[in-house]
Amino acid sequence: LVAQKFMSAWLTFSLTFTSYLSFQSTRCGSRCFTIPFNRQQLADYLNVDRSALSNELSKMQKDGLLRVNRNQFKLLCSHDML
Repeated sequence: LVAQKFMSAWLTFSLTFTSYLSFQSTRCGSRCFTIPFNRQQLADYLNVDRSALSNELSKMQKDGLLRVNRNQFKLLCSHDML
């Protein structure tokens, strides 16, 4: 039961985060965009722990999905793959 709750929370965060990135990319009309938040502010906005956000960003970079430099993002895949 605990594992199910953890997995559900992680999936919710992952979907929320990738939806946010897709929205920002679409809003800017580019795969390269700057968000108006630092890491802590983005974590607060998404209602997640900053370390969880940083871990997810690192994983996504390692998986070749995006590149991040502070608040600048570059999606390396289409919105469908996020």
